[in-house]
Amino acid sequence: GIDHFIEKVIYGRYMEKSYISSFCTHSQHGKYIMENGLLSMWKGPGKSNSRIAIIFDGDLLENNFDCFLKGKGAAYIGDMVIYNKYQDKTFKHLQPYFNEIKNFFNSLMRGPEEAKRYIEDEGVKISKSVLNTLSRIKHQGFEEEDEYRFGIINVPDNKNENRSNPFDEHLDEDGRRYITLELNLLPTINTIIIGPGKDQKEIEGRINLLIDRLSEDINVKCSDTPYTDL
Repeated sequence: GIDHFIEKVIYGRYMEKSYISSFCTHSQHGKYIMENGLLSMWKGPGKSNSRIAIIFDGDLLENNFDCFLKGKGAAYIGDMVIYNKYQDKTFKHLQPYFNEIKNFFNSLMRGPEEAKRYIEDEGVKISKSVLNTLSRIKHQGFEEEDEYRFGIINVPDNKNENRSNPFDEHLDEDGRRYITLELNLLPTINTIIIGPGKDQKEIEGRINLLIDRLSEDINVKCSDTPYTDL
């Protein structure tokens, strides 16, 4: 039936091997936040050596993803998260994706042969639409993160349905799937910010030594966010 077709063709061939990566942009928060980070950003790791923020050039990063994924036979979506505080805005932005999904169901109603032809022509587009509607809506309580999400979809080879997953897939301790991408991200890094802490200058020195060894032109700075050892 239709359920079996959707599970086998849409989920099995496209969506089962889909992945999401998230970045925070802070683009709506002004110069101080852009240069120093949000206070809430530093609260969790504030007493550990992990309080480091890496600032990427967005255009270079997306181009890097694009070139890498095309070589792997994959497609991606990339866009800002829509926070559900703005319902009208949410539906306006997602309407084209709803329409694409609607067209897919209309093809199902015209019979299996029509649906199969539609999938062969539009399978990637449908999968992108599904991933957009599922991954880009987030609770308004996280709005200050100003999040940007990449979604990755494995594009099947119609001539080889048994082609293996082109990514190195792993399972974390909770059984969740994740992948590692062998990307050279160094050229896409603009700045590294060290969060507030009593050893902030020491960490800055270590990172500068590493940057010098790599012969990369990356700005390293300490956040001016106040620190208290409470």
